[in-house]
Amino acid sequence: MFQVLDRYIIRETLQTWLAVTLVLMLILLSNRLARYLAEAVAGEIDGGLVFHLLALKAISFLSLLAPMSLYLAIMLMFGRLYRDSEMSALAACGVGPARLYRSLFLVATPVTALVIVLSFWVGPWASAKGDEVRALAENASDSTSLSPGRFRETTDRRGIMYVEKVNQSAGQIENVFIQLVRRGKPMMLASASATQWIDPLTKDRFVIFKDGYRYEGEPSEDGFKIIHFKEHAVLLREADPLLNMKQVRSSIPTSELFASERPEWIAELHWRFASPISVLLLTLLALPLAKANPRQGRYGKVVVAILIYIVYSNVMGVARVWIENGKLPDSVGLWWVHGLVLATAVFLLIRMHGWRWARLAFARQRADVSTASLAGHG
Repeated sequence: MFQVLDRYIIRETLQTWLAVTLVLMLILLSNRLARYLAEAVAGEIDGGLVFHLLALKAISFLSLLAPMSLYLAIMLMFGRLYRDSEMSALAACGVGPARLYRSLFLVATPVTALVIVLSFWVGPWASAKGDEVRALAENASDSTSLSPGRFRETTDRRGIMYVEKVNQSAGQIENVFIQLVRRGKPMMLASASATQWIDPLTKDRFVIFKDGYRYEGEPSEDGFKIIHFKEHAVLLREADPLLNMKQVRSSIPTSELFASERPEWIAELHWRFASPISVLLLTLLALPLAKANPRQGRYGKVVVAILIYIVYSNVMGVARVWIENGKLPDSVGLWWVHGLVLATAVFLLIRMHGWRWARLAFARQRADVSTASLAGHG
């Protein structure tokens, strides 16, 4: 019977987990796809690399989705068992929480191993590869936006740019002008040649106009100016410093995080540990949380479970910021958040079955260990 029970719980949990993971992944990827398509339409990235970026982002999402999806899968699976009175039948046969946890951890253990691989190795690689592909997409987009013979809006949509000819071999743009609005007044720059330049520190993208003219104001009004210049830089795209910092941290190899003493990198290391640990903790929490009366239905406790997960993830996010700002020591990290979840799971188990069950489970575990030890000596 016990082997049949293992197969039954493992099959039901895996099927539900895969379905929940697929639904959540589609939701996240659809939102990300809409964002990438909007950037492609705005000319910020090359449309041909959108799905490549999407595939790499899916790998990063999986390490974050796996703990939550397994948690919800266990809740839904046991919700159905309680609704159909199967849990009452199992209890009548002497199947308790310890026996159920054995079946659940046959699923949670390989999922934890998968999340460890994703969080510590595959995820950083996918993030770094995504940065490379995005840089290629932005470069290709900028080359397209400066294609000859076309009027194009700047990426901030505050100006119009025109290029007559692009000299790829010399890396120059010939006969170019741009019309902008600065401080409420129109301004136009025109030159025979220009080049693109990316600031190596900020990643901001500029167009450097050479030996040209700058026209400020309206020709029919007072204060109209014509200025001749040798070089004039115009900001084409401003990089997001917070986004760049986040992308850099998520792309750092785990071995470098272990060797670093920077608070931001230590916080990133604790964050990578959080995903596999949360798989085990949420598995512990899901069983007592899923207990329901048959009349409550399959989804009676799912809303409560989602709220608990939201609080758990948000508190981890706050604690991560505290580590980055030096308000939490490295030794504390995110461990106190995991400890609160573990204490909550233990409390719910004891509340559901009482202290007597806990003592009996502990005594039974000691008896099993003693029996195995005697068998080994024999």
